[in-house]
Amino acid sequence: MPNDHYVARTYLKHFAGATDKLYGIKKSDGMSFPCAPKDICAELDGDVIPDLLTDKKYLGKYRATFEKEWDRAVAAVEAKTPTEADKLHIAGYWANLMICTPTFRRVGTDLINQTIELKLRAQNILGAENGKPEHLLTEGIEAMDRGQLKISVDADEIRAFAAAHAMKYAWLLYNADWQVFENKTGTDFITSDNPASYGDSKWGQRDHFQILPITPKLCLMCDLSKKPELRDGEPDFTKPCQGKIEIVEVPLETVERINTTIAKSAESLLLSSGENQYIKDLAAKYSKFRVENESAMTRQGSSFNIAHRARVIERTDQPTQT
Repeated sequence: MPNDHYVARTYLKHFAGATDKLYGIKKSDGMSFPCAPKDICAELDGDVIPDLLTDKKYLGKYRATFEKEWDRAVAAVEAKTPTEADKLHIAGYWANLMICTPTFRRVGTDLINQTIELKLRAQNILGAENGKPEHLLTEGIEAMDRGQLKISVDADEIRAFAAAHAMKYAWLLYNADWQVFENKTGTDFITSDNPASYGDSKWGQRDHFQILPITPKLCLMCDLSKKPELRDGEPDFTKPCQGKIEIVEVPLETVERINTTIAKSAESLLLSSGENQYIKDLAAKYSKFRVENESAMTRQGSSFNIAHRARVIERTDQPTQT
């Protein structure tokens, strides 16, 4: 059972310092440590999804396809000469970092679990109102309320869904307009065990603004709410890219805002090229933040509407870091 890196060593090594080591710090307790890219962001057989895909190794093959071109594509961005092919290879791996990570798996599992529960609650209410109560359903919901019964979807189903849709997200990212933020300040961009993050409200729609640092000096941003027509069709990478790339130098304020976004979205680990008080302060300040699914059920006439959103929030059920 080999380790598979859900955040590739190829990606992580760009954030390593002069000794080829990363500086990691845990959000949970503030513990810091040096680490090699090969020693973090990995899980046993993470690239294998048994029984749910036609090819159980599809995710591993997808990752390998785009990862092998990462260094060359990043170098092209650094040189300010990225081609459509470079954009494609970055978009492909960016899609993996968005939807094929433990964070997405956790959030996706919560979404399905909450959806099933809310649908059962709606069915129970409507059944009673229509004079057709389902007593076993009522007992089951009461057991859930007492904590005696819990809905639990197999997380591998979420992994399979993400793998099956990765190419679609690659297509959306490939055709999006990108801003490349060039950082010439004395403060580096950081990364994390969940490096593809949501932008904050100052940049627009929370669920669609995507941020990905690719080196300590470069960060990508795009808005996936644009070009909605691309969501309906099938990916066709033989067509010319519809998205442009703009490279802009950003001030320290923007660098710090991006780092705050990365720190909030990190699952458990912040990563940088060297130890400093700045990253320690980020880990402490945003130790309780992470990406969560929020579901709500509202009455609409004779039925119910169930809505979801994934966003970065401060959790109140975690102990305060000391």
